[in-house]
Amino acid sequence: MKLSWKKLTATLAVAAFSTLGLSAISPAQAATTPYVGAKITLVTPVLDAGNTSEATKNQAMANGWVANGWFGEGLIYQRSWAPVGSKIYLTYHVADDKGAPLVGQTVILRCNKQYSDSRAQILCDGVKAKDATSAADGGRVSRVTDAFGNVTFTVQNLDSEGETMPAKWTDAPIISEDGLDDTHAQFLPQIAGEKPDHSVISEFHFYTPGSSAAQPITSPTTRLAAPQLTDTNSIHRSDLETLFSVTNNWYKPGIGFRQVYAAAGSSTNLVYNVKDDNGAPLINAPFKLKVGKANSKSTAKVTNGTTATNTAAAENADQAVWETTTDAFGNVFFDFKSTDTVGEPVPASAIAPVPTTGAKFTQMWPDVAGANDVADMIEFHFYSAQPVTVAPVMKTAASLSGTAKVGSTITVNKGSWTGTPTPTYTYKWYRCTVSASSASTASAPSAAAKCAVISGKTTSTYKLTTTDKSKYIRVLVTVKNSKGTKYSLTKTTGKVG
Repeated sequence: MKLSWKKLTATLAVAAFSTLGLSAISPAQAATTPYVGAKITLVTPVLDAGNTSEATKNQAMANGWVANGWFGEGLIYQRSWAPVGSKIYLTYHVADDKGAPLVGQTVILRCNKQYSDSRAQILCDGVKAKDATSAADGGRVSRVTDAFGNVTFTVQNLDSEGETMPAKWTDAPIISEDGLDDTHAQFLPQIAGEKPDHSVISEFHFYTPGSSAAQPITSPTTRLAAPQLTDTNSIHRSDLETLFSVTNNWYKPGIGFRQVYAAAGSSTNLVYNVKDDNGAPLINAPFKLKVGKANSKSTAKVTNGTTATNTAAAENADQAVWETTTDAFGNVFFDFKSTDTVGEPVPASAIAPVPTTGAKFTQMWPDVAGANDVADMIEFHFYSAQPVTVAPVMKTAASLSGTAKVGSTITVNKGSWTGTPTPTYTYKWYRCTVSASSASTASAPSAAAKCAVISGKTTSTYKLTTTDKSKYIRVLVTVKNSKGTKYSLTKTTGKVG
């Protein structure tokens, strides 16, 4: 980044930052009310003291911008490096002021940000961004946060020549005096604006790489970067880790295994980080994700938009394999969606044990080098957003009580039933010339019973009349909910006297 920030006066800056338009270089997704005060953090790439340039100096600049009132408190500003022509997956986590994930929130990514002097030629989610100017960003794209409050953008550098590769990643960029070899891009995610958000500015300088030795990938390590799973929002199955890689030699020791819940029909940004045998980010390497992993007995339907799982596949075959390549920091990204409309029952909590029957899940295994991989296995369990429905089930049959005598009142006990949602009950009274000594689940008396409907009688009680004398009375109880209808036909009373 050049020193154009220092050329701004406070008055000019405040005016410029407060009048930003929302013109986009790609159509925004479904609009949501912007959350004011969101906390936006960068998940991938991981930028730290080992791969950021002049970290202390740059953060001091960011603190000054906050003090001037241009940005919200907590702004992070980091500068890092990537080879020309490379791809970067920018994954952000978005939370409210209490730290809870913001789901379904529209996030705008400002690419080649205004006043950054960004000159790198880049695509943001496939759309070309212009050079930044003092008046406008080079471009803006938007995405909506997933079920875990995450959102991922894909940045592709288009330059064929870049800056001089630094001797150390912590060094300052080496830029000629005329600045023509300055090849950097700056990014800022935004929800409600620069000042209301607590956000992060990331700047990448694209360099021309020198020759380098091939990376060793006989036993790479792949770890889950997003969603960020902990013991408070997922289930750590150390027992399965031991079963898979210690008790049995199915996988190399060091694997991880977690189970996590998500709503049926929801979308998830899935991001992994891959390191080579020496612990360095594995760059531009082929990557496979085995979905509905062989022998996992996965039952859920998911898709990455191109390839859906085949739940009818043989048990010893993967239901889908999604392929991509790692980016400039060793990350891969899959945007996948659950396509089931009905899932498991809603769990009592994020760490409640998964169902032993009726589970709707898919198990995923990343694959770079095959059997020698050390990786994180994840098992997504999908629950229904609506309560599970169950047809009525009879526990005890309907019955009659009262004296079979003209002038007396007969009452029907509907019996006991279960069902979700709670069933409703209706009654139909019959006058019969033949007695029935047992109850039935039929929807009407048989012809042999010689019964006729007592017109207009639909409540749970009936007062016997002279018309009923020497006849037999019985009731049909109809039990119904949205899932089904069942019947309980009582036995008859004694002959009405």
